[in-house]
Amino acid sequence: MKKRYVRMVLVVIVMISSLSNVFASEESDYVVKDLTLDDLNGKVVGVQTGCLYETHLLKRCPDVNIEFFADPSTMILALKQGKLFAMLTESNSYLCERRFHPGLKYIEEVLEKIDCAVMFSPSGRQEKLREEMNAFIAEYINSGEREDMEDYWLDNSDLDSCVVDRSGITGENGKLVVAVESGYEPFSFVSKGEVSGFDVDFVYRFARKYGYSPEFYLTTFDALSAAVASGKADLGMNVVLSDERSDGAIFSDPYNTYNLIATVYEKSENKESFFEKTGNSFYKTFVKESRYELFLYGMYVTLIICILSIVIGTVAGLLLYLLLRERIKALTRFTELFGWVIHAMPTVLFLMILSYVVFASAKLNGIIVSVIGFSVLFCFTMYDLIVSGVKAVGKGQYEAARAQGFTDKSTFFLIQNPQAISHFLPAYKGEVISIIKDSSIVGYIAVMDLTKISDIVRSRTYEAFFPLITTALIYFLIMALLIFAVNKVGLPFDKTKRKTKKILKGIDVSKYGDYLEKIGKLPSIF
Repeated sequence: MKKRYVRMVLVVIVMISSLSNVFASEESDYVVKDLTLDDLNGKVVGVQTGCLYETHLLKRCPDVNIEFFADPSTMILALKQGKLFAMLTESNSYLCERRFHPGLKYIEEVLEKIDCAVMFSPSGRQEKLREEMNAFIAEYINSGEREDMEDYWLDNSDLDSCVVDRSGITGENGKLVVAVESGYEPFSFVSKGEVSGFDVDFVYRFARKYGYSPEFYLTTFDALSAAVASGKADLGMNVVLSDERSDGAIFSDPYNTYNLIATVYEKSENKESFFEKTGNSFYKTFVKESRYELFLYGMYVTLIICILSIVIGTVAGLLLYLLLRERIKALTRFTELFGWVIHAMPTVLFLMILSYVVFASAKLNGIIVSVIGFSVLFCFTMYDLIVSGVKAVGKGQYEAARAQGFTDKSTFFLIQNPQAISHFLPAYKGEVISIIKDSSIVGYIAVMDLTKISDIVRSRTYEAFFPLITTALIYFLIMALLIFAVNKVGLPFDKTKRKTKKILKGIDVSKYGDYLEKIGKLPSIF
């Protein structure tokens, strides 16, 4: 009898030791045992812009070298390439990142416990929204709803299966524009063509209770606070609290708390072959969740912005030149100064000033703001091109035309402008190419263009090759298409490509008939 009890005890001991070994091996697979936060001193560490994580890191490791990144996917790529020794991330996001990068491991010591809250826009109803949000957060925490949401979103290894309940939205209290980061798993991300995640679910529960209709403003985290402060959005989600931010903005009570950790990358054995890895990458980038449709939408938005900006800018530049031909010195000086100012500042800064300052209260769609911004830039560029082209023609032809009775405008349109176009057409093509390239920055004002779509897909798949190469090829296609259109429109003004019959239309060439028939081209005087 005693032997049986002894055997049972031994079995239990063996089982406990086996389980402890399993948990120990699992922990060691995640935790880097031989590193501490002190080891970050003197090393390069990546931090996402706008999160304020660098303040906590510098307090703990004053000798660390910090590099800032716009999104986690780019930062992970730099970490894998050895450009970073470590990067800072949240404990919840780490689980999502590790799904795609098993080599990611974290230093066991927690850097800081971070509180996040909802930021409110100074729109006149911020106090009402704040009271409702704080009441909702208190109920959300005390009722156990937070634990249920955390189990569903934050502890779930398969976010593709998670769905936001969008039912029951009445909207009797109006629309609620909510700014969220576009690639921030598991809190806010694009899945199956819709914005999803913990924060999105949280907003829908709040809107359902208080009668709002939510609309999501997708942006980068570093631009999120600016979007809320300028009135582009009513709420900003998951904003890290700090004393400085609390002095200048209105926040709710904290609704989300997580550990800030430092992660490093240890290369693991890749059992996939090159073709398997490439096939999986292609599937995740284009096939899964029909993500190819996102690229098509991004291409459509980029085309719309580029075509409208070029057409409107060209017409506006021509009208501006005609206006300044009246030789009003004050207007000319002001135009030249304004054109110099907007061309001197970075294009992204000009767009952000338009979006968050000039049109902040208007709440214009980001595509409209982009078209306005690029049209203004192209307008002044077009004005400069026409000025240089007309100067290349020379004053003699203008004076001769006026002496023969031509008006100022007819002289310009019939004599000067056709020749001027041939002079500035190559530079015009260069400016068209510049506009197409510069359009890639409109994601800073929450426009879902081609580059932004590429960032969103990379943030979901953590794959760089196919999203970036595809984006580059589509830009090349757009550029080739628009340059082809410019060449077609400019063909009548290119004297090297015009046919003899077109040039001689309306001209008596009888005295040159034999000569033209002989050599098949115009004499040199033409």
